[in-house]
Amino acid sequence: RPGTPLPGKAARRPGLGAEVAPEVQPPRALLHFDASVGKPVEGSLLRSGTLAMFDGEEMQPLTVLIFTNGFFVVAGPSPDGLGQASAPSLHQSFAWSPFAEVRSFEGDPLNGYLEGMDMPATHGDRFCKFALNLFAQNSGFVFASCGSDASGERDSWVASLADALQSFTKALFPRFTLSAQPLPAVPSTARRLLAGYLLRDEGRGMVSVPYCELHAHDGDIATLVFYERESCQRLLGRVYLTAATLISHLPDKTNCFQVDGAYYCARTQPEKELWHRALNNIQVKLLNCAPMPTRSQLKHWRRSVAECAAKVEESRVSSSPPRVSDIKAIRSRNGTLVG
Repeated sequence: RPGTPLPGKAARRPGLGAEVAPEVQPPRALLHFDASVGKPVEGSLLRSGTLAMFDGEEMQPLTVLIFTNGFFVVAGPSPDGLGQASAPSLHQSFAWSPFAEVRSFEGDPLNGYLEGMDMPATHGDRFCKFALNLFAQNSGFVFASCGSDASGERDSWVASLADALQSFTKALFPRFTLSAQPLPAVPSTARRLLAGYLLRDEGRGMVSVPYCELHAHDGDIATLVFYERESCQRLLGRVYLTAATLISHLPDKTNCFQVDGAYYCARTQPEKELWHRALNNIQVKLLNCAPMPTRSQLKHWRRSVAECAAKVEESRVSSSPPRVSDIKAIRSRNGTLVG
């Protein structure tokens, strides 16, 4: 309403000049997103073309359209002559998940389906395959390009899919900078080594965005702590790390890693590498039964982490900006605040 001060700003009483304390804002809830594969696909069209796709029984020639938050496959007349499917009106859509990878591969994991596929002779017998693996949902897609330049076409499609997936993933994060320094006013952060937002797989396509903080070890345990926001005022939970905790480095071309069976996704691949390196270093100390670090050691470790984080941030800022305008609009519709 007119005259109402902006949240968090000090207001002045009319005619007095005395400042009124800022209004106390209710705590924001942890942000969740529905990133299930069945979500509506929308946004800008980034690329279209014809590929072969394995449908569970055989390879089918389909038109593939890459959008901001997913892709369509359309059965029907092909614009570049790959073939024509039997049902021209059929189409399906599949939304992106941040817990995914795109990779090319050689050989035939489909036991002869690719080589046995009846394709037009004008495209030759050369197939170059690649896959989109949604590992958090235990599913995936196998595609193939064919023809005289099948390898180059495959590489181009892999790059297009990876770029769209990376842009989508980045847009799910709030703005933040990685931190290695504890917050003086928050005692629970006193053992911080690395902190920043991560995406966490919550199952059934749901993704949460906690502020995560890795603590130095104390005895035979270290801790990965989850907060609602970077202010670290509301603790959501923690994972205790031991010498036996499973820490998995997922494929290099993803932003993802696993801790104790749970999937996490960093904003960029270099950030993933930093998190994984920090977790591994802590686990090595636990395996060697290293004594609890002194203040001097903590200071040295933080300086090293901060230097690495600065390089990661520099590479992120200098990289080309993602196409995020329409992703953020989609995120505002699909995101829900869950306490």
